[in-house]
Amino acid sequence: MKWQVAIVCFAIFFAASCSSLGKERASEAKGAPVILDWSSHGGRVKNKEDERDRMYLVQSGDRIVFRVKAKNAREYEWQVNKVVQEGVKGSLFSWVVPEGKGIWEIHVVVRGEGTSFLRLVNCKYKSLIVPTDMAYAIPKYYLDVKVVNLKGVPVPGAKVKVRNEVDDRNYPAENKVKERFHDLPLVGYPHTHLDYYHFHLYEPHRETITGEDGRTPLPKDGRNTIILPDFVQDKNGKKEFTYTITVEKDGMRKVITGVNPSPEWYRPDPNKPTYTITVILGSKPEVESEKDLKKKGLAGAPKR
Repeated sequence: MKWQVAIVCFAIFFAASCSSLGKERASEAKGAPVILDWSSHGGRVKNKEDERDRMYLVQSGDRIVFRVKAKNAREYEWQVNKVVQEGVKGSLFSWVVPEGKGIWEIHVVVRGEGTSFLRLVNCKYKSLIVPTDMAYAIPKYYLDVKVVNLKGVPVPGAKVKVRNEVDDRNYPAENKVKERFHDLPLVGYPHTHLDYYHFHLYEPHRETITGEDGRTPLPKDGRNTIILPDFVQDKNGKKEFTYTITVEKDGMRKVITGVNPSPEWYRPDPNKPTYTITVILGSKPEVESEKDLKKKGLAGAPKR
């Protein structure tokens, strides 16, 4: 009896078509497909715990039926050892184990019809047009806050909180986390790997801490930097965003309202700020607007 190893792997991808603008960007989809469940049946198998087990032994000539249940799915693409199986379109795939020894990886790629959106981070553009009601765009810029005391000395370790005054639930401040996990070993099979991908992109991040220079972190510190959406635009128009920034340290507190990101914040070099909001901790009044700071020369191009 010839036993062979069959590995069932499920990977999810979605199609989002977006234009390429600027140096830093990311396209995603709202309502992207999600794998809810999977199973396999049939064959004279061994070392298979249940229908959802993704690795077990089979025999040549066995017919195995793979099923996957997905949300927001439009089409399915089945692969055997990364070779696309032509003519197989649905959520079910019937496969006969070939002759000979081998490791057989079964993948399914699920594509959906989610609304696509273009996330423009620190991009310079002349115009922005969204031609369909199935898409929208969100330009975003890096925030630079400098915190000083009444003598103008930088204040390290100050807590800086940011809140979207218009829609903080759906369009909060973010960081620049970009993590991709790949090639994870299967438990109990250290020499066998899955083509499995997991991504984290631009997580909500409403709070950070100033460094020794009294400033909020630069983009090179992706986890702690802060990115603010300028507006969201769809086919019917745009919704502008403004922000409230709260700075706290040693019982002192300063609030800046109406902070309005704009193309003026664009940085040719992401790690060299072109627009800085200077907060004087301990100054009166406790609450001021960005317009007030501009009048005082405390918001705008950083002083060299």
